[in-house]
Amino acid sequence: MKIYEIPVAIRMCFDEAFVDEETGELIFDANAFAEVCESAEAKISNTARYIREQEHEIEAMKEAAKNILDRAKAKQNKLEWLKRMTVASIDALGKPVEEADIRVSTRKSEAVEVDEEILGREWFFETVSYKPNKTALKHALKNNEPIEGARLVTNLSLQIK
Repeated sequence: MKIYEIPVAIRMCFDEAFVDEETGELIFDANAFAEVCESAEAKISNTARYIREQEHEIEAMKEAAKNILDRAKAKQNKLEWLKRMTVASIDALGKPVEEADIRVSTRKSEAVEVDEEILGREWFFETVSYKPNKTALKHALKNNEPIEGARLVTNLSLQIK
């Protein structure tokens, strides 16, 4: 049985049930229902194990990606330091360095350095962003306030331990 077949299989056990007209008793195939439940429990357990395994693999991938980004940042920092030292060395030498395959020189450029702690507010621009206040929305919806574009839903969250 596939995981997506379980709800249908359980419903079918009850759909095939009938009420005995003489006794009013609900008659259904208890053996078939027990078999479906047993199979469903095994499938759910195995699926949960697979989910847990995949979650661990995803976490390992994220950790590996973080490690790679950390290494890239360290290399970037080293590269920036080498560039600063090269600029300082060319400045101290007073002339560009030229060889057959490379020419190393400097040029002047202008940039603005900012200390945001000291800089006056008139030199800042304001950015505005909007996002829903889900806490307030939830409270309002629980108080039966109609809000177009929002609704309160109940979800089931999977717990695997």
